[in-house]
Amino acid sequence: MIPYAREAVGNQDESYDVDLEATQVAPSGGSIPRPLSAPPTTGAAPVDETQLGRYKLLGLLGKGGMAEVFLATQDGPAGFQKTLVVKRIRRSLAEEPKFVDMFLREARVAARLNHPNIVQIFELGEAQGPRGKDYFIAMEFLDGVSLHRAARRVWAKSQSMPMEVALRAVADAALGLHHAHNLVTDGRLTPLVHRDVSPDNIMLTRDGVAKVLDFGIAKSTDNNEQTGTGEVKGKIPFMSPEQLHGDPLDGRSDLWSLGVSLYWLLTGRRPFDGATEPMTIDAILRRAPPPPRELNPLIPMPVEAIILQLLEKERTKRIATAAELSDRLLMLLGPAAGYGAAAQFAARAMQMQDADGSPLPSVLTIIAARPESTWLRRVDAGSGGDLERLVPETTPPGGLPPSPRAASPADPSTDGTVTGIKTAELTRQFTPRLLPWAASLGVLISLAVAFWAVRSGVGQPAVQPLVTPTVVMTEPAVPVEPTAATPPATPATPTPAVATPAPPADPVPVAPPKATTGRRDDRASVRAKGPSRVQWRLSGKTLGRGNGTIKVAKGTSQVQAVDGETGGVAQVSINGGVVDYGTVGNGTLVVRVKPWADVSVGSRKLGITPIDPVVLPAGSYIVKLTQNDKVKTRSITLKHGQSTVVTVDMRD
Repeated sequence: MIPYAREAVGNQDESYDVDLEATQVAPSGGSIPRPLSAPPTTGAAPVDETQLGRYKLLGLLGKGGMAEVFLATQDGPAGFQKTLVVKRIRRSLAEEPKFVDMFLREARVAARLNHPNIVQIFELGEAQGPRGKDYFIAMEFLDGVSLHRAARRVWAKSQSMPMEVALRAVADAALGLHHAHNLVTDGRLTPLVHRDVSPDNIMLTRDGVAKVLDFGIAKSTDNNEQTGTGEVKGKIPFMSPEQLHGDPLDGRSDLWSLGVSLYWLLTGRRPFDGATEPMTIDAILRRAPPPPRELNPLIPMPVEAIILQLLEKERTKRIATAAELSDRLLMLLGPAAGYGAAAQFAARAMQMQDADGSPLPSVLTIIAARPESTWLRRVDAGSGGDLERLVPETTPPGGLPPSPRAASPADPSTDGTVTGIKTAELTRQFTPRLLPWAASLGVLISLAVAFWAVRSGVGQPAVQPLVTPTVVMTEPAVPVEPTAATPPATPATPTPAVATPAPPADPVPVAPPKATTGRRDDRASVRAKGPSRVQWRLSGKTLGRGNGTIKVAKGTSQVQAVDGETGGVAQVSINGGVVDYGTVGNGTLVVRVKPWADVSVGSRKLGITPIDPVVLPAGSYIVKLTQNDKVKTRSITLKHGQSTVVTVDMRD
C-alpha cells in the first residue's frame, strides 16, 4: 500500500490511508483497483514489461498489498486505441489459492455492476507471463479527481468547495449505490453493500460526473461472496453503527457513510472523531453529531436536515433508499443541478497540486463549502435572505458568526401583534394617511365647541340650526350630527351634516350617536380576538377586523375568519360572547414537489422546495406552486393537530 501523508484540517486528523488513487485496503490486506486521476501521459512510472494479454502497459501507477496497477492501452485495427487501467495480482501471490480466490471474487463482484455512476469493469483475464500465470482485471480509466483530493486541494488554497458540486456528486454516488443495493443476478435480487463509501471512493470526472469506486470489499447476499458475520471492514470514521457492531448490513449502512462524506465536504470536519480509534467508535455509537450549520452557517436548513437524517443511529429512521436521497438532493438543487459547475470545479482541482504536507487552513478561517448559485442560497427559507453576503471569505480567529435568523411570521395570537419588522412597515404606511384625518378631526372639535357655547348662552333667543361651511378635503366626507345640550322631548330637527374627511382604508370605525327609534335591537355584541390581519365576516359581510367588538344577529353560533395574509378561511365558534381566532388550533402543511416549485399561500411566500413543514391555523387554503411560467394550485383543508400533504409533479 502506498500511504498518503497524514493530513489534517485544523485540529481534525484526516489520517485514513489513500494510495495515490491506485489501490485501497481490501480483505486481509489485499488491494482494490482504483482508476488514476492523472492524464494518460503523466503519473505512470516506466515498466520493463510492455504487454499483458491484449493490453499494452504504459507505466506503473501504484502497488498495493496484493496487486499492481498499470496505465494501459488496447490497440485495434484502423488506429483504434482505448486507454484503460489494468490491475494484476502480484506474482509472489499468484500461486497462493487464498489470494487468487480473493482477486477473482473482486472481479466477479465488480463485473455484475453496470451503471454510469460506477466505475466499469471490462474483463477478468488470465495470461501466461515470463515468470508464470498472471491474473488481471481491465477497467475503465477515469480522467478526474477524487472528492477527497479535490476538497483538500481547494482548502489548501484557502478556497471553498462549491456546495452545488458536493450535493450533485453525492446525488450521483447515491444513484450508483442504488443500483448495487438493488442488483439482480440471474433473475433474483442479490443486493450488494459497498461498505467503504467515503470521499476517497467517489471520483469526480472532468465532465463533472461522479462515480463510485472500489467495490472490492462489498458484501453480497450471495453465499459464495459473503464475509463472515462480525467482520468489520472499511474506514472507521465512515462506518455505520451497525457496521461497527458487526451486524448484518443493508443499503442504509452505505447511506450513513454518504452522510458522513457530505458532512465532511460541507464543513471540513467529520461528524464523529476522537483522538484514538476507540474514541471515534464510541462517538459513532453514542454521540450525536454537531449540527452542520454550527460549523458552516451557509448550509441551507433542508440540506442539514438531510445530513442529520442520514446520521440517525437507528437505521429505520434514516432515508430509506439511495434513490430517495438522490431525488431529494436533485429537487433541492433545482436548476443548479447541471454538470457545468462540477466540470469547471473538476478542471480547476485537477490543475492544482496536492498539499505538500503542511497543515491546511483551519476550518475556522475558511468556509469549507459555499453556495455559488443564487438558487441554492434562496433554498434556505429560514435564513432570512442571502447568507452569502453575511459570511466573509475569511473570519476572525474567534470563529464564524452565528447563523442569522429571520423573524418568524406572525402567529395567530389574540393580541393582534405582528413582528417588529412588519409593525414598522405598517407604521410607515399608515402615518402619511393619518395626518389629514387628524387635522380634520381638530376642525370638527372646534366647530362643536363653538356650537355648544352658542346654545348654552343665558338669555339668548332661540337659536336657529347652525350651518357650518363644508370643509373640502381630498378624502370622502363622513356625516356627523351635533347633539343639543338639553335633549328635546320630541325628535330634534335634523341639522345639515358637517363634512369631514374619511379615515384611511381600515381604521377602527367610530360609530355616530344613534337616534332613539323605539325599536328593539335584535343584534348581540361579540368580543372578537385575533390578529389585525384577520377579517371577521358573516354571510359575505365584513363585521370587523382583529380585536374589537362586532355585531351579529342574536343566536349566531359562529362567524368566518379570513386571514388577509395567507387567504386562509376558518369557521370560528362564539362562546360566552367571545369569538377567538386562537381557538381554531394549528395544522401542518407538507409540500412535496418534483422537481421543484416556488410555494405560496395567499401573499405569504413559503419558499422554494424542498421546504420544511409549515404550521398554519386550521382552515381552508389555496396552495400556489410556480415553476418559471408554469403555475399549479391545490385547494386544501388543514385540521387541528393533523398534517396535510400536497404532492405535485410539475413535469406533468
